[in-house]
Amino acid sequence: SMEIYLSLELQDLILSYQRSLFIFTSLLNVVSMYCMLKQTSPNQAGIRGYILYIQKIIVIMSSVYLDLLFSPIPAFPAIARYCTGPLCTAGIRPHSLLTIHSHSSNRRVRNSLAVLFIQIAVPLGFIVIPALFLMTSLACECIPYHVTLPAFCVLTQHPLFHNLCLLTVTPTYRRFI
Repeated sequence: SMEIYLSLELQDLILSYQRSLFIFTSLLNVVSMYCMLKQTSPNQAGIRGYILYIQKIIVIMSSVYLDLLFSPIPAFPAIARYCTGPLCTAGIRPHSLLTIHSHSSNRRVRNSLAVLFIQIAVPLGFIVIPALFLMTSLACECIPYHVTLPAFCVLTQHPLFHNLCLLTVTPTYRRFI
């Protein structure tokens, strides 16, 4: 039997971390969106719409949906979490907003997500090690919470690193910055 105790101080620290990350990431999202809309060179116009689509998905799903509206607190190594965000307080479950009712829209979303996954698989490489670490802790319950928490924090930094990569790798955006 495993006991998980999260002190109020640790919960506050996790929430402060998430809020700080949300604020910093939101600022980078604004700069990234501006660069994509106003600074994209004409030879990249064909892919600009797709890049904007990816950016919107990351902003909505990660920054707004997860960090702001639900604010999850992980309970590793248990397969559990609880949330403290405004939608959780209102009684809305995190997965209820993602329910897709139409069969055709379900197929379109699945196809879009498959393409999106393929396009961002390489930049997500730095997430694999923390994710495997967390999965191992879930499978064997052999890694204490205070060791798995930093791995969770690394995973939540994806929007930050996505924007930093976007703004530093693209020469036009780099010159603008």
